[in-house]
Amino acid sequence: MEPARTVDYGRLPDGVLVRMSRDGDKRAYGVLVARHHRWVIGVALSVWDSRGDAWQDAMDIAQNAFVNAYNG
Repeated sequence: MEPARTVDYGRLPDGVLVRMSRDGDKRAYGVLVARHHRWVIGVALSVWDSRGDAWQDAMDIAQNAFVNAYNG
């Protein structure tokens, strides 16, 4: 009997993580979020013209984007 193999999620390319996430792997989804959340927030900040709290608005936009991506 072979020992169980552990997966180093941090070394997997995004495409593999996306497929795993679509198959219900929450850890793969978490790695994608951790890997890209700063970039998504940066894009939201660059396109969102807000008179109020731009940082909070960008965080909300990023959260919505990741939820929509997870839900397909």
